[in-house]
Amino acid sequence: MKKFKNNTKGITLVILVITIIILLILAGITISSLTNTGLFEKAQEVKEKTQAAEENQSKILNEYENELNSIYISSRNRFREYINS
Repeated sequence: MKKFKNNTKGITLVILVITIIILLILAGITISSLTNTGLFEKAQEVKEKTQAAEENQSKILNEYENELNSIYISSRNRFREYINS
């Protein structure tokens, strides 16, 4: 009875190798199904659209900032002229 208990304490190397092989097969099936559905191409499209939207938003924000700076500078100059006169 003691021999039987000592032999069942851990996972054998054969079971570990079989488990790894099964996981690799499942990973291969998953990757092939993802590439066949065009998921990576769609992700690339979305990435490009997001970058274009970010660039557009940055351009708009820069325009607003430039407009606010010009208003601030002209207001400051008018205020200085008012104080100096």
